[in-house]
Amino acid sequence: MAENTINAVTNADQANVMLDKALAQETVIEPAKIVAPTNIEVSLPGGYILFSGELARVAEVRELTGRDEEYIAKAGANNKVFSAILLRGTVKVGNESVTEDLLSRMLIGDREALLLGIFRATYGDTAKMGSWCSKCGNQHIVGVDVQNDIKVRPLLDPVGDRNFTVQGKRSTYDVTLPTGAAQARLLESTGATTVEASNILLEETLLRIDGKPVLSRNQILDLGLADRATIIEAIEARTPGPIFDNVTVECPDCGGELQVVVDLAAMFRF
Repeated sequence: MAENTINAVTNADQANVMLDKALAQETVIEPAKIVAPTNIEVSLPGGYILFSGELARVAEVRELTGRDEEYIAKAGANNKVFSAILLRGTVKVGNESVTEDLLSRMLIGDREALLLGIFRATYGDTAKMGSWCSKCGNQHIVGVDVQNDIKVRPLLDPVGDRNFTVQGKRSTYDVTLPTGAAQARLLESTGATTVEASNILLEETLLRIDGKPVLSRNQILDLGLADRATIIEAIEARTPGPIFDNVTVECPDCGGELQVVVDLAAMFRF
């Protein structure tokens, strides 16, 4: 019998002492190591003017977690999903903490840049997207490099180019770039026609007609078709942010070209 073995029948007292000592010893359980969510910086293509008057060109975003996913999944429609992602995943814009009000005042392009940053912090630089090859006809899931494949249009003068003048056929128009408030209205207009969406965009961006303020929707509806088109084209041409054109990827089967449609709704699948 080994030296450290006690016969409980012949030496019950000593066996009980040893048992008490064993039970008294604390079991040390190492806590699970929880890695903090990844935080990264995002360059804002338009920039956000802080309450201090300072222009913020950088924001901080973080990796989404299970808690965030639960919150986002309850948001409902796409417009609320994107707002929920921004609210949960954006930490700071410049030196200001994020609020819903702050996000609503940001330019649409800056909001989309934040969404791409949140995607990168959460999933990495590669987005898996579906496409098919026009040459061999095979379908594929291919990777899109979020940083390099998606081009970004900057606002060259972040302060002066926010508001601009458009000369139309009938009048002169003072216009401002669309913000998160305009984007929310556009996303909420499920089932709206292209014309109705254009009216919403003009309501949110047209400030003055021939120097007189735009105060009612009737002024938007009374615009001539040529001038409406001119204003909308000017807005689209000046709006900074990611450009979601199709991305060309090589087919892994035949070497042909795959045209991948890149959009935020396909990237974030909540």
